Amino acid sequence: MGGNDLFNECKSVKRILVPAKDAFDKYHEIYEATIQITQLYEIDLIILAIGPTATCLAFDLYNAGKRALDLGNLDIEYEWMNLGVENKVVVSGKYTHEVKNGTENIERIFDPKYENQIVYRVE
Repeated sequence: MGGNDLFNECKSVKRILVPAKDAFDKYHEIYEATIQITQLYEIDLIILAIGPTATCLAFDLYNAGKRALDLGNLDIEYEWMNLGVENKVVVSGKYTHEVKNGTENIERIFDPKYENQIVYRVE
């Protein structure tokens, strides 16, 4: 998602945005876009964070000769660590399905660096 420094030290970050819900319904498009984008930008490591869809996708990408990690809730866990909270809380601008009301009324945060990393959107 954006709005933190989690990937600031990365040489390059390219993002493919997928639906927050029911991503598996778009599995084929997500897979094909990932293959194409990794070839186009010569990406050597893919980080997945798209719920259960990521598990299947990581396996299929591996079979296609790609390195993929399903890091699930890494971003939101990083946010909670930075906040110093002991219990999961709603984080402004973040989709947080583990917290009551964490998927409702999500405030859109404009982060130019994040927006510039987006190379494809699956709608």
